[in-house]
Amino acid sequence: MAEFSRYEIYVLMNQQKPLWLHGVDLSEANLMRADLAGATIDWADLHAAGLGEVILRGAYLVNTNLREARLVGADLSGADLFRANLCEGDLTQADLARANLSGSDLSRSDLRWANLSEAILSNSNLSEANLRGADLTNANLYQANLTQADLRWAYLGWSNLNKADLSEADLSEANLWAAQLREASLTEATLVSADLREADLYYAHLGWADLVRAKLSRADLSWAYLGGADLRDADLREARLSLTNLHSANMARAWLSDIYSYRIGMHEVNLLRADLSNAGLHRAELLNASLREASLRNADLREADLSDADLSGAILDGADLTGGIVTNEQLAQAASLVGTILPDGTIHE
Repeated sequence: MAEFSRYEIYVLMNQQKPLWLHGVDLSEANLMRADLAGATIDWADLHAAGLGEVILRGAYLVNTNLREARLVGADLSGADLFRANLCEGDLTQADLARANLSGSDLSRSDLRWANLSEAILSNSNLSEANLRGADLTNANLYQANLTQADLRWAYLGWSNLNKADLSEADLSEANLWAAQLREASLTEATLVSADLREADLYYAHLGWADLVRAKLSRADLSWAYLGGADLRDADLREARLSLTNLHSANMARAWLSDIYSYRIGMHEVNLLRADLSNAGLHRAELLNASLREASLRNADLREADLSDADLSGAILDGADLTGGIVTNEQLAQAASLVGTILPDGTIHE
């Protein structure tokens, strides 16, 4: 409980601003709509305090305990919350734009529809946090822990998520346009209909992720791991996939036209009815892949390994198979080979 009576708190709140409240105990106190703009409240105890619609704009809250605090609609824009404890706090619709939350604990907190644009959240703990519909535009989430976080409909455009852990997070319909996700972990994450256009996923781990209908056009997935991922109906047009591992991924009906790749690993991938027109698949590893009814018009398949791949009904018109590993029996399964350059360099008529 707070060390002050209700009257003492009233007097305290009406002192000359900005207030200096270093180390104060205001746990469970009701400070709803209080004006604490620019106040110094570091190393303080505000555990379970009622801070709805409070003004803490530009406040100094370093190492402050705000666990289970009620901060619905609070203004924390530009506040310094370095290493603050906001675990299980209610920050629904709070304004945290440009706030410093690096190293803070926001695990299991409620941040639905909160404004975190340009906020610094590097090395913060957001595991199991509810960030549904939150605005994280240009936010710095470098090495942040977002495991099992709810990020449905969240806006993360141009955010820095390099080396962040998003394992098992739900990013359904989230906007990650041009987001930085280098070396990020998205293992078993749900990204159904997520917008990842132009995102940087270099060396990211997306094993067993659900990317059904995800938008990944012009994204960089070089060296990324997508083993077992579900990419049905995903849009990867013009994406970069050099040395990407897609072993056993489901890419049925995916759009892969005009992709650039080198030695892409597509062992046992399901590419049923996928569009690979004009795809750069130089030295691709397509062993045991299913390319049934896929379109490979004008695809670059030079030195590609298609051992035991199923080409039933595939269209290979104008494709270049120079130096590729594929049998005549496999090619006989294709629906069309008009103008195809065969492995020996001859052109199929």
